[in-house]
Amino acid sequence: MTSSAILLRDGFGMAAEAQRAVAVACAARHGLTVARIYTDDGRRPRHVRHALLRGAGVQFSTLVVASITVLGTTMPEVLGAAAVLQERGVRLVAADGDEDAIAGLRAALPMLLEMQAALRHEAVLRGRARARKRGVQFGRPRLPEEKITRARNALAAGAGVRQAARLAGLSPASVVRLRALAPA
Repeated sequence: MTSSAILLRDGFGMAAEAQRAVAVACAARHGLTVARIYTDDGRRPRHVRHALLRGAGVQFSTLVVASITVLGTTMPEVLGAAAVLQERGVRLVAADGDEDAIAGLRAALPMLLEMQAALRHEAVLRGRARARKRGVQFGRPRLPEEKITRARNALAAGAGVRQAARLAGLSPASVVRLRALAPA
């Protein structure tokens, strides 16, 4: 028998005890031993989901759920949980018998995750463009020209990196970067 876990979630349309009975019966039908039961009572749902995902592949090799909708309240949560389970080699079994939905989710998961990442990337780019229009500058702030001149003069006079940094009021790392960027 393979060890399994059960995830229960209040407020998804079936009482937790009914979900437990359905999931335990499903585990028995599949020849699974229930090693752990995770119950999301709605008060701290992320903690339950994180605990489940931490144990995935280590404490259990199969997750039995009443329906795949208990994996999360939003599509990104369901996809994220399914992705973690898949990468850890944990089999997902739905007690409602919706094996086609699980197979479809597994097949579509890579494409959906790639699409989600692309949408997130586009949103970040749009946000950065809006910030630039407001005058926000990204990246390392420029060093004052007088400090750059002082550091370069000290280096040209034969001072070491640390001494030039002290004289110019810069960090040694900034002086090293200036020295590397200096024209030959």
